[in-house]
Amino acid sequence: MPAIVIVLIFLVLFLLAFLVVLIGPILGLGFAVWKHGKGEVALGSAAGSREQTSKSSDD
Repeated sequence: MPAIVIVLIFLVLFLLAFLVVLIGPILGLGFAVWKHGKGEVALGSAAGSREQTSKSSDD
């Protein structure tokens, strides 16, 4: 195998690893924010339904 092919393969692998290291935390943070927001909406709707039931029982 010619040396230039080996060098190009290592270059491509290095660039892929660099992109994963660079973009990985951004994607992880985005997933964490999305997951937190999704859980918060579910908690908010559950709390809202509890407030409505307690208000209706107070009447």
